[in-house]
Amino acid sequence: MSKLRVKQSASKKLFPAWIRCRDCRNRFEGTNWTIVRQWATRALLFVGLILVIRWVSFGGETLPPEMPVLAAPPSAPLLMPQREDALSPTTDALLATTEDGDRDTQYRLGAALFRDYQEQDSQAALDAALQWLTKAAEQGHPRAQFQLGEINEKGRGVIQDYMAAIEWFRQAAEQGDAESMFRLGRMYQTGRGVRKDSVEAYVWLNLAGSRGETRAELPREHVRRLILDKITEAQHRSRTLNSEIPRRE
Repeated sequence: MSKLRVKQSASKKLFPAWIRCRDCRNRFEGTNWTIVRQWATRALLFVGLILVIRWVSFGGETLPPEMPVLAAPPSAPLLMPQREDALSPTTDALLATTEDGDRDTQYRLGAALFRDYQEQDSQAALDAALQWLTKAAEQGHPRAQFQLGEINEKGRGVIQDYMAAIEWFRQAAEQGDAESMFRLGRMYQTGRGVRKDSVEAYVWLNLAGSRGETRAELPREHVRRLILDKITEAQHRSRTLNSEIPRRE
């Protein structure tokens, strides 16, 4: 049998290559690493192409936002947007089921109209929203009071008014609204709309933290360090108010 046939029959490697020994000049079977590298590169490119195709095909899918679930609002119209395109379908449905005198539905209608104003920049929707929110807030609805406080504090569609904001926040806080307690404490801490008062700031931030408003914890600790000589007084006032102010469900 010729040497060539011996070499071919002995070859069991996937990418064989015959290597000649420099000393004895005999040939030995080895691996052709050049071909191995070429196939490895092709495999990596193929896998990368598959991943890119899958990412382009499925990576951009997003879920549609859920529509807010709102209860029925009040019936007696105060000021309604004159442009039909200023109202969303949700707001139209609320207007169709209003019940006069119900502060909760008045608040929901006002909040829906304010969202319409933010989305469409409709002055008519803003005017209607403020009137419905005010009507609910004047009947003691704490979330309507909070939203009016936030609108005035941020100047959203109205002239920024810290004094009006702090009064609405105070009314809601005295009814147990934890977020209003937090905002009221922050305004005392920074002196917006009221004289800066670290003790009063600590009291309201302390109450907010006790009602589950976790954002109040860090500023409460900051204020506490400023009133170490009055901390006993501040904590006593916090306990007193906590027993007097109702807890909201």
